[in-house]
Amino acid sequence: MPPADRQRAVPSALMAVSFPRPDPESSPIGSFRVVRRGFDPDEVRSRLQQLVDEIDQSRERERVLEREFANASRPKVAVDQLDREVLVSLVGEETERLLSDARDEAARVRARAEDEAVQLVAVAYEEVARVRESVQEEVTYLQGVTAEQVETELASARGRGLEMVTEAREYREKVLADLAQRRDLAREQIRALIDGRDHLLRAFEVARLAAVDIIVELEQAAPSDDLSAPEQFISRQSAESAIYDADDDITPVNGIELPAVASGGTVVPEYTVPVHDDFEHPGAGTGPVDATIRTATLADGDTQPTPSTGVVFDHFAARRTVLAPLIESLVKQFKRVVVDEQNDVLTAIRRTERVSGIAELLPDEDSHVARYCSCSLAEAADAFVAGAASMDGGAAPEPRGPGTAVLDRFAEELVLPMRERLERVIESSQGNRFELSAFVRSAYREWKQRFDSLAEELLLHAYGLGAYSVLPVGSLVVWQPDPNAPGCPEVSANAGVVIRVPDTFPSGHVHPPASASCRCMIQRLPE
Repeated sequence: MPPADRQRAVPSALMAVSFPRPDPESSPIGSFRVVRRGFDPDEVRSRLQQLVDEIDQSRERERVLEREFANASRPKVAVDQLDREVLVSLVGEETERLLSDARDEAARVRARAEDEAVQLVAVAYEEVARVRESVQEEVTYLQGVTAEQVETELASARGRGLEMVTEAREYREKVLADLAQRRDLAREQIRALIDGRDHLLRAFEVARLAAVDIIVELEQAAPSDDLSAPEQFISRQSAESAIYDADDDITPVNGIELPAVASGGTVVPEYTVPVHDDFEHPGAGTGPVDATIRTATLADGDTQPTPSTGVVFDHFAARRTVLAPLIESLVKQFKRVVVDEQNDVLTAIRRTERVSGIAELLPDEDSHVARYCSCSLAEAADAFVAGAASMDGGAAPEPRGPGTAVLDRFAEELVLPMRERLERVIESSQGNRFELSAFVRSAYREWKQRFDSLAEELLLHAYGLGAYSVLPVGSLVVWQPDPNAPGCPEVSANAGVVIRVPDTFPSGHVHPPASASCRCMIQRLPE
């Protein structure tokens, strides 16, 4: 028999042999009559209850088997072939309607979920924007508060800084005022010491001159062998006492005391000193100064005159007496000008970001020279006049004074070396203002130490130029070295040489001083 026919025959067989099924509810468990004799009711009831349970289990197994049989007997259909008609044929129209409603509801739920998702995304974006805006507002507020706090702190720091600067300035002014007071006090004390020293020097000079006068009078009155030893001792002592440092600071003296000049230009000697063999100088040989005059070729074939012997005027002592206050005054003038110039240079360095040349610190060379000449012309003119007055029989000094000579000396001895040194300092500092300021202070400090010798040299030059300027052409002059000064290179060539104006001496000079160390003088000789 085919399987399909066999499946259809099974229910028919079951239906043919069916019999009434016992119902557990209709079982007579609780309807037994209790008799005195018979089975125990409890055991009977228990037994019947077991039977009812077994019947229920059997029925349940039957239903399961029938359902499995029905499922197995249905034709199998692929899922992808389930359309409406197949579903209707399989599950019925009602089930298909339920499935359609379920699909529609699912679509509606999906659409509603998508709408809700879109709404949630929009709400999330709005919330994010709101949070971002709130954060930006908070950041802006915090930035404003921070900026205000920073400005407050800066203002407070500026105030404290200004207070500190003010306190530092006040303290600096106080210290500077105290230093200025101490400096003024020290200057007063130094000035008092200088005055005392000057008085002592004058007293010693007066005593020396008095001793010299006494010795001269004794020699003229009664020269003897007994006085030779004291004379030599006093002569040496007077010569040594005359040697003092003319470069030391001496208190300025009002006015200049010059030797008296007669109407004819002849110097009236205030005192006379004898010439001793003790006054020896390099290249002059031994013996008196007048005996050391050497023969020189004179112009126009003239013969050399014989210098006069005897008592002569001490021109060197007179020159020292005249130039000492002038040198001291000129040194002070130099120092004042240099201090002002140094302050101007340092101020220019502080105000300039980078110094590239000397023109940014100092004026041009001519103006620079004129600055120092303007402060020294008075002393140089006085020295010029004193030199002219010291020449016996000389004419009146020319009114032009030693201007050109002073300018030349300044250019050669002070201004040009100063400018060259500053140029080297500017080049070596390479724009470093602090290093340049230190170099400038050091350079000016070195120049201040040269002022004493430079002032003496300039005034000696003006003195010698004044003495030479009043000599008539053809006058006989002799080169005399200072016996109390160290020798100079020109002494060996010029000492004792007689020439006629305007001839030159063997060293090529027309009048002393010939160099910085030269302290020689020229003396006019009678025809």
